[in-house]
Amino acid sequence: MATAITYPAARQSTHSIVVGYLCWVLGFLGMHRFYYGKPVTGTIWFFTFGLLLIGWIVDLFLIPWMDARADRRYVAGRLDYNIA
Repeated sequence: MATAITYPAARQSTHSIVVGYLCWVLGFLGMHRFYYGKPVTGTIWFFTFGLLLIGWIVDLFLIPWMDARADRRYVAGRLDYNIA
């Protein structure tokens, strides 16, 4: 007897990567890090101007990873994280 393989339902995206990149433009102030739910590193970015702009440039490549991690961490529901 063959068993059916079931796949988990795809999770709904809670954060927008476009908004993440728009926040990155002011990322030397940590805005994109706050958006993706990283208040500690967002505060560090704010007071050090994005780790003297080096961390800000590195985050250009890390935003897709932060977006995927935020989508796994937060549950889609009544609240819209793009507006918050």
